[in-house]
Amino acid sequence: MMTRRGETHVLFRGLLAVCLTVTGLSACVQGPETVVPKARWFGWMRFHQSLVERAKKGNVDLLFLGDSITQLWNENEVWKRFYGSRNAANFGICGDRTQHVLWRIQNGELEGIDPKVVVLMVGTNNVDSGSADEIAQGVTAIVEELRHHRPKAKVLLLGIFPRGEKPDEIRAKLDSVNAKIAELDDGFYVKFLDIGKAFLNEDGTISRAIMPDYLHLSLRGYQIWAESMEPTLWSMLEVSGAGYKAHRILDIVRVGNRRRDMGWHRRDRIRAEFTVDTQAIRSQRVCEDLVMRRRPSATIGDLAPNFEEATR
Repeated sequence: MMTRRGETHVLFRGLLAVCLTVTGLSACVQGPETVVPKARWFGWMRFHQSLVERAKKGNVDLLFLGDSITQLWNENEVWKRFYGSRNAANFGICGDRTQHVLWRIQNGELEGIDPKVVVLMVGTNNVDSGSADEIAQGVTAIVEELRHHRPKAKVLLLGIFPRGEKPDEIRAKLDSVNAKIAELDDGFYVKFLDIGKAFLNEDGTISRAIMPDYLHLSLRGYQIWAESMEPTLWSMLEVSGAGYKAHRILDIVRVGNRRRDMGWHRRDRIRAEFTVDTQAIRSQRVCEDLVMRRRPSATIGDLAPNFEEATR
């Protein structure tokens, strides 16, 4: 005859098994807020639902997952050149923290797609409320969740990009996070790549030609991202199976380098000098307003052009 204690133990094991089967490990383990899946409201939920609908359509070989830095890739010139023919999808949402990305993964954003590579970069929005350990735990939970739901997919885990004009405590915290999540690199399914130094000047400062508000990227910043990531991304994709034109992508990198030498950087710098007074204080606000308040019915495709127009 089973005792009450034994019945309780069996019930707990049963509930744990159900939790692991349905949601994966990260949703069953309580810890800091960075690892506890959480939804947001208002326009965010509409954006999430638009991504769920996009996933249902399938045909995604390359998935970008993250926050506003990822979302603002959306259909810009660099994206079209590097990823337009690669069945790529952008699942970034402004303001997301690790716990929000976890919730999205568990609530339909992977249903219908089986990407070959997931490019993940998230955590900068946790910096004000979480320690380096807690942020790293949140990123780890996302990687575990991706591996649980899509075990065949490879994860290209990017180090969180540097932010702020000069090195400071926030940058130091992000460096600590990156050092911790670098340990997730298993040599095959998960590859860690830190391209942060590519955005920095020799003295460690960040130019507004690259990050107009010292957080979000300009078009030139996205060019740097794409060029710096391409060799690793290319090696992770099954080029022949997906029909990618590898030689064309390498040509794009070379052309981009020539354009930089011919004055691309100078053009961005000149434009930035005319906008520095407004860009730094408005870019994140515009991003959040479009997603959360002013445009509750907006779709993912609406954000990037409006962001560019509002911050000129």
